[in-house]
Amino acid sequence: MSQSTATGDLPSLRLRLLRLAITSVVFFAFPLTFFHRMGMAVIAGDLEGAFTLSASALGLLGAAYFYPYALMQIPVGVMVDTIGARRVLTVGFGVASVGALLFALAFSFEQALAGRLLIGLGSAAVFLTAQRIFINWYPPRQFALMGGLLNTAGNFGGLMAAMPLAMAATAFGWREVFLGVAASMIAVTLFGLLVLRDRPPEGWQRKGRHQTAPQPSLRETLALVVKARQAWLIAAGLLPIFGTRFAINGLWGGPFLTDVYGLDPAQVGAILMSMTLAAALGGPVVGYLSDRVVRSRKRLVVAGSLGFTLCLVPMVVATDAIPLPGLYLLMIALGLLFSIWLPAFAQTKDLYPAALATTVLSVVNFAATLGGALYQQLLGVIIGLFEKTASGYPPDAYRAAFGFCLATTAISTALMALSREKPGDSRGLS
Repeated sequence: MSQSTATGDLPSLRLRLLRLAITSVVFFAFPLTFFHRMGMAVIAGDLEGAFTLSASALGLLGAAYFYPYALMQIPVGVMVDTIGARRVLTVGFGVASVGALLFALAFSFEQALAGRLLIGLGSAAVFLTAQRIFINWYPPRQFALMGGLLNTAGNFGGLMAAMPLAMAATAFGWREVFLGVAASMIAVTLFGLLVLRDRPPEGWQRKGRHQTAPQPSLRETLALVVKARQAWLIAAGLLPIFGTRFAINGLWGGPFLTDVYGLDPAQVGAILMSMTLAAALGGPVVGYLSDRVVRSRKRLVVAGSLGFTLCLVPMVVATDAIPLPGLYLLMIALGLLFSIWLPAFAQTKDLYPAALATTVLSVVNFAATLGGALYQQLLGVIIGLFEKTASGYPPDAYRAAFGFCLATTAISTALMALSREKPGDSRGLS
């Protein structure tokens, strides 16, 4: 196909349909990874009963997804930039599918833990392969918007892991629900094998059409990991925010609402779903603002971090005295403000060469997902320091846990205020 091919010609239409099919793979896969991130909060009671778990053991089971996910981010980023997204995504998501089957069929804590570890290990491939697909197949001015849409798709999986999961687990059992999710993951893996392509064919290289660049060497990518100071600074800022969000929304929000407020699973699922829904709806809006309206991605991120931190104050000073509507409002605000962190990924990408973008994004995503692992487990340790009563852990246990989150997210705001962004117009419109 020549570069002069008109936008409406059949070859261009074929490429657009191919791009849509390729993009749909990650838009199907990412919600399934979010389902596993967030699903522990709703079925925490079922897991405690099935495997006789303490607070620290439950925290470890929740964190087991995040540890391999985080540790694989930089290796996945290097592999995507050197061998391509297609092989990394299909192999990784295949591994996650096996883990999902093992978790659903587990009859011991050790088997469930192994399943969660495999799910996290394989799911690590999805986000970064999506970033490379966006870089190679979409113009620069759409990068943050595509990231926002992906965030919405992911949070849709989180929505399914809230009240719908609670209802389905009550009706059919949590094992049956997770077996169905595993089957969906296998189907997405097979679909990816059929349609995924690493980059557009030669000739589809009109100005602004995509950002394809020659693949770097392994030595170049590893050197960048060490030298990317700004990426590491932004990553350090992301860690407490992501850790707090996934600790509350993905695990400890459920026991908190049950132990302190005595809510039933449907009410717990509805409140947690409001946080996830807010994050989902906020993603595309923030992506559009970052790409087209606000000329500073950094300012958006600092504002989001500060607002997120302030929302934690009532959870510390009035842990057991927040009215039910206030709980909904707090969760909605936390979800919306969390989505303002999305431009941090675009901010990082803007600072480095496009050919190495997945590698630097892997540094940032490594810290974000490591936060999810550390905070789920750390909050479990903090809560476990308090004596459990017949009605569950006392409000002071959760006050201490949320106090830790408040202190560390305040540090996030300071770190992001110190970060840099691309000089001039940072929206990638040139």
